[in-house]
Amino acid sequence: MTKRKNKIKAPSDFGVQELVKTEDGLIRKVDGSKLRIVFALDGRRLEHEHKSVLENYYARNLLDITNSENNSRRYWAGYKFDQISENAGIRQRVTASLKENLGQGSKEHSVVSSIDSYSEFHFIIKELGNHWHIIWQVIVENKPAKKQMDKLREALDRLVEYFKM
Repeated sequence: MTKRKNKIKAPSDFGVQELVKTEDGLIRKVDGSKLRIVFALDGRRLEHEHKSVLENYYARNLLDITNSENNSRRYWAGYKFDQISENAGIRQRVTASLKENLGQGSKEHSVVSSIDSYSEFHFIIKELGNHWHIIWQVIVENKPAKKQMDKLREALDRLVEYFKM
């Protein structure tokens, strides 16, 4: 009967920031970002888990390959449009959601804000012209642009002009 020597594993060290392991995965305490462990040829590493297709394109510099400033400008225009669509309640939901307005004013204020966002959303869609389809697909439905990246870039440029960024 031979005894096996247990290898002593080195503790996992992913940097100086503290991570919390939850049911959803790893959460960085500093900003609440969701991270995942990726196994690569050179070992393990942490990757930021992107919340949307637009954020993924931004992180990979696909919104503008040559100019990082324009890449971020396009992202923030798309992000602002995403916030407007979120406030307007445009996205389809599987279940009903209850928004609590603790300390954010009255219920009437919330309804008026939602109506304002809804009308601004439709005004922006009208300003985008034929480009609204790709914006709808990528930002509202959170689906990839596939072979329409150039059209997405043009649509984001129109959003940049609209928001005067």
